[in-house]
Amino acid sequence: MNREQPWISFAAIAALSLSGLGQAAKPSASTSPHRAAGRSETAQPTGEPLSTGTLSSVDPHYLGMNVDAIYSALHKGIGVAKQSEYETKSEFATRLEKIKALPLVGRHAIGDQYTFVVGGAWEGEGSVSKDNAQDLSALRGAIETSYNAESEMLTVKIPKIQGLASGRDHISFGWSYDSHVTGKHIGENAFGVKKVIVDGISLQYTLEVDTADLGWLSAYCSQEYDVECSVRIPAAKARAMDGDVRVAIGATLMAPYADEETGVDSATIDSPYETRQTERGIYIVPNQLVMYSRRSGEILAQFSTVAFQQEYPLHVEITENGSPDWSNPICTPAFTIRDAPISFEYQVDNDEVKHVFDPKLPLSLQAKSSVNLSIPYCSIPRLRVLRNGSPYKLTCEEQNRYALNVSKCEAIGLNGSIH
Repeated sequence: MNREQPWISFAAIAALSLSGLGQAAKPSASTSPHRAAGRSETAQPTGEPLSTGTLSSVDPHYLGMNVDAIYSALHKGIGVAKQSEYETKSEFATRLEKIKALPLVGRHAIGDQYTFVVGGAWEGEGSVSKDNAQDLSALRGAIETSYNAESEMLTVKIPKIQGLASGRDHISFGWSYDSHVTGKHIGENAFGVKKVIVDGISLQYTLEVDTADLGWLSAYCSQEYDVECSVRIPAAKARAMDGDVRVAIGATLMAPYADEETGVDSATIDSPYETRQTERGIYIVPNQLVMYSRRSGEILAQFSTVAFQQEYPLHVEITENGSPDWSNPICTPAFTIRDAPISFEYQVDNDEVKHVFDPKLPLSLQAKSSVNLSIPYCSIPRLRVLRNGSPYKLTCEEQNRYALNVSKCEAIGLNGSIH
């Protein structure tokens, strides 16, 4: 494994170790704040999950639940919960239900609610001293903030990093990163060039998330590159919040629950640092996000799936139909459209029209009142639509001559088609 570390390089750690100097990592970085539904209350103490109801404040000392401890308990208790080649999907699902009931840490079962906090300074909440410069540890996520004085918008950014399964359908958030200098040795390359090599170890903990499980947050925060949530506050308050923001992520755990990768980042002549790397991740399904001040506990904004479902009650899922009806003669076998990539346009709540080509299905759309679809005529049988979990029959324009013509369908509403 030879990957760039997300927050600070091991070379920088080594340099700090030798100089004895260091500074606390400084967090820096649009949608209105949204209150989660439920009753208002103060957050529970550190080590317990936050309430999923509307919070009035967060304990300034709240650090969330310990990913290290949860990872260790998962790794020891169930290992990596992946489907075996010797079990069916239904057998695996049954096994997962049994796993969820297992005790994990304290009084919490695997299927319970958990809260993980990212953002803050180095362990100790201050600068790195000469005494601990060789053991820099626990950079708790790289929360960044930025402020636009014209719009009075403070933007909080939660960077996506390279984790265990990062890719098109998966993202990772950093929870902590520890790196230590362990010693030195003399290295020699194939040409006999010798150099002092700085040895070290690094340990990174990540929160692993399927992108589909974070779709609800797009109603409030941008996710084009990183997750960026904005809130309108005066400049004086924003200045006081500089380097002060933490983000609490409420979630349930999901299979495979925990995983680990190890490797060595080998030294070179230009970079004489050899690091033994360990990366550990736990897999979560986020259902809550709270941005708050780590000094005062004041909440800047909070979002939740509960509030989202109340504000966006119409759920439309578009998936591929495994048994299309090809009885319409205009869609004859001669038309290769049956095997061509699927494409269509959709519009949520009369907002921007979006075109998708060969999308990853199912596609889930959440709306306040309506979803509009426009589909090439002979692609309509290839799609299956669910409205709030129930099969929904599309009513679309008829085409009598050209199979490739795009047909506009009647808008999908909460109680049926909208004419």
